[in-house]
Amino acid sequence: MGACATTAEPTESPKRLTLPTQERYVIDMAGILNSAQQDSLRMILKAYEEESSLHFALVSVADLGGQDLQNLSLEVAKQLKTGQPGLNNGGIILISMAERLLKVEVNYGLEWQISTNQAADILDSMRDQLGKEDYFGAFKTGFQGMYEKGKTVSWDIAFPTYTAMKEAGEEAVGKIARIKARGKTRDYSRVPMDYQFHENLYIDLVIGDDTPARLFFSNYMVEMVNVVVYQDERAILHARVRKTEPLELEMLGLE
Repeated sequence: MGACATTAEPTESPKRLTLPTQERYVIDMAGILNSAQQDSLRMILKAYEEESSLHFALVSVADLGGQDLQNLSLEVAKQLKTGQPGLNNGGIILISMAERLLKVEVNYGLEWQISTNQAADILDSMRDQLGKEDYFGAFKTGFQGMYEKGKTVSWDIAFPTYTAMKEAGEEAVGKIARIKARGKTRDYSRVPMDYQFHENLYIDLVIGDDTPARLFFSNYMVEMVNVVVYQDERAILHARVRKTEPLELEMLGLE
């Protein structure tokens, strides 16, 4: 997930990074920001979450600790679990000072609003301020860009059941539904995995006894989608309604 300004090869045995569990928004382990700046950024990110439920976090490290940027960002994302449960509507900005590397990593649910290419655009919007070592300003710019893209849709769970979604008809399009379903096995291994999204990245669902639906997902969601297909019990998932006739959904997360 996310976009990377550049990459770095590991130079030593990777060290596992452990993040403080009590901090939700600003984890400045490299000491880039002063206390006032940390507090200000924390207030901005807290306001974003209160206004939209979008959860963003800054993580700075002194160096990559022998990892590459992609692996470290995934490790950080897994520990922080940004976004709301089942919606995965969050993301991080990760910066490593020694290697001068920066990455925007978004959680699964937010991929539909912030694709890999759009994350790269957000990084580009920060470059001038980073070049002037205005890190506080750059982080504000980056998070504002993420927020503006993420808030273009509602993150409320409009329909707690499939029945409620069905009763809404066309008004359900673009809204989030909680659905209990089982997935059908399908071979999508031939889909080029360098595509984040592809018209053939989908599985067919059965909702209730016999209601069919099609669930679209990104190439980063394969592991999560396999749960829908292979677990014994029906999965409870959150998805955004793309179309009602026939029913098409966009995967956000599992309950």
